Amino acid sequence: MTAFGNMTFGGGLSAALSNTGNAYAQDVTGWIGKDVDTSRQLQAVRVTSQTNGFDASGSTSEITIQVRGSNTLPTSAMSGVVIGSLPTFTDVNALTTKTVWVTALSTYAYVWVNVFTGVWSAVTNVEYVYSVISSDTDTIVYPVISGYSVIKKSVDEQTPLPQVAAIIAPLTVRFELVAPTVCTLNFQTNFVHRGELFTPSYLGVVGVGVSFEYKYAQTKAGVLAAPLQRFKNASSGMNIYDRNPAHYGSATVVTAELLQAGFYELVCYGTAHTDADSRNGLVGLLIEGGRGLNGLVITLAPNASFL
Repeated sequence: MTAFGNMTFGGGLSAALSNTGNAYAQDVTGWIGKDVDTSRQLQAVRVTSQTNGFDASGSTSEITIQVRGSNTLPTSAMSGVVIGSLPTFTDVNALTTKTVWVTALSTYAYVWVNVFTGVWSAVTNVEYVYSVISSDTDTIVYPVISGYSVIKKSVDEQTPLPQVAAIIAPLTVRFELVAPTVCTLNFQTNFVHRGELFTPSYLGVVGVGVSFEYKYAQTKAGVLAAPLQRFKNASSGMNIYDRNPAHYGSATVVTAELLQAGFYELVCYGTAHTDADSRNGLVGLLIEGGRGLNGLVITLAPNASFL
């Protein structure tokens, strides 16, 4: 392992990268990373704070976490390109784990985390999560149990939906199958009519819907140029309008399909459309208490088949 960065105090770089101790930098910007396995698609990086937060001073400062990648050994925190980030949040004096989803399909030889704080930046664990589904115990979220792998995602940010269907980025999933595999998809989301927020307001009917499609190729690089294919029986929708109690709506998708070995990118499209008003964002995904009322669970069963 080639470890690098400025979080050399405390247990140092190796301690945080192996989850055996803390590492911190006497700087408002701390960075820590290593060389990664380029044969597998990096899905996310999980970053865990100290018991007094990501700011080692104990101050509840504003924190920003960023993941960057490069094919050459970085010389500074800002080398390479951004491949994932989190919105700024207020630190708490507690042990906290944050997951930064990687948005780049390309692989990078070196991947690191930048932690921007108010005083000193600190972490106790940096975990690299790969999306390759193989015969070992490596999975995206949960361990393989009897050959099954489970991927779980949700959207916790305000997400207004456009008139023309567009990808809901946080629900994008990438994975590799080493053998023909049954993929089961279970998705549920709640919508909220937002027409009263506009000037002039629009309280009429809006058609809302979601659908799932995927790209497939025999090579990782080929996925970028691959055409989208519709996941069978993977769409749902309804009409809602801004009248009590019909201010809210929901959609559910439950389906399964046998997928061949290869590389995949699965995406979710969302739309809120009406001929009566051309504005985007008349309906959005419902958020309550800072959490999205939605969830996507994908189960991959290498040893299963349709009966």
